[in-house]
Amino acid sequence: MSFNISALDAFRNAQLNGADAIANVGKDNTVSQKGSYHGSLGAIFRLPSTRAENNAARTAFLCALGNAFGLEGIGRNAQGVTTFSKGFMDKLETLLGSDFNRDDFKIGSDGTVTSGRPLTQRRITAIVKQATIVGKGEYDYSTYKTKLNYVKGQIESLLIDGTLNYAKEAAVRHFEKVAKLMDFAENELPNLIEENYLYESNQPDGPDNPKYMIRKNIDGHFSEEPLTSINAVTDYIQAKYDELFHVQENILGGGLARFKQLQDPQKQITDYLTRTIQAFVMTSVDLFIDAEKAGKTVDYMKALSGTWPCIEGKTTGLIEFRLANLPEVGDGPVVTHDKNQPLHECMGREIGALMEHDPGIEKWEDVADQVKKKLVGIVRPISVPVVTSETHNEDGSVDRTYEFEPLLGATGKPIIRAITEDDIDKLGKAVVDRILFG
Repeated sequence: MSFNISALDAFRNAQLNGADAIANVGKDNTVSQKGSYHGSLGAIFRLPSTRAENNAARTAFLCALGNAFGLEGIGRNAQGVTTFSKGFMDKLETLLGSDFNRDDFKIGSDGTVTSGRPLTQRRITAIVKQATIVGKGEYDYSTYKTKLNYVKGQIESLLIDGTLNYAKEAAVRHFEKVAKLMDFAENELPNLIEENYLYESNQPDGPDNPKYMIRKNIDGHFSEEPLTSINAVTDYIQAKYDELFHVQENILGGGLARFKQLQDPQKQITDYLTRTIQAFVMTSVDLFIDAEKAGKTVDYMKALSGTWPCIEGKTTGLIEFRLANLPEVGDGPVVTHDKNQPLHECMGREIGALMEHDPGIEKWEDVADQVKKKLVGIVRPISVPVVTSETHNEDGSVDRTYEFEPLLGATGKPIIRAITEDDIDKLGKAVVDRILFG
């Protein structure tokens, strides 16, 4: 299940005045304030028109929640009034827990909202916050700040046996690092590498004529230095955050990359670090929430006391914990991948993680169902396999090598849409072969 936080924007960004402010939804789905809640006695004086407005607000809120989580079960009756199935309400209650307060909506036998009660800012805030915590969508800084604050609060309030203090301390350290790297990626990384405005294109590149500069921030003091190697970036981050990133080893997909091999160092290094940090943040935070749901919070915190040499290794270690301990908990991908990554790369990360956990995987059929369960419905650039060579063997079998190309639409532009099972089936064997045989 892919979570789309933007579906809740009208409610989470509404400018209502105070926790008791009552939400009113206009014809254009804008949310505004209409009075304030004055307690249960107010129901005595509630007019039928007011009850109808309150039901309309609650209906719009349920629709927004359904759209955010991609739930089925929203319909319309013969009069054109929006209805909600029992399954829809059951799913929301499962996802949101007690904060949802299902009885406040009072879904009638015909599936319509019959409550008549006002929808207050307090209730909106509580439900949106819980939806943000449990939902899994694309990376968003403010969304994951909300999730992170929840996780840190849960760790702080956790009472455990004294022998497990090391696990709690490891969790505190881990999520402090998560917070610092989130802020780094949001505030400093976008401008970490800059083009040198004094660069002379008719002169050789070098320390005296660098094309790029690295902009360092040490305790609020900024300095610029020539950037002529990938290691200059990773050394700076390691010195500042005591975390190692294997940019040089991974940025080109294998082998040690040299700075001169990068076609656009500014974009390539920034994009790699952004993806890697976001993957680390999302995996760390969402896995805590899933472990808590499964009653394995302490097990997860124990795992955080392990030693991993780099951020990439930490993310892989967390994924392995999920596969070993929470294979059926939570919806969505096992690993994180960028919304701009084509489908074959997303599948490669999913399948690679499954192979790390189970070295016995030998063919596409071994992982097909798991990959489909995790990826169907997520929006990504669609790609297709293209055979580049064939080898006909004596036993009649044929070995093929593949490249991957974007699926183009009628206008010649790459197609970006929700992934289907058919999309995955077309790529499955080619992706597995690439992983196994290169």
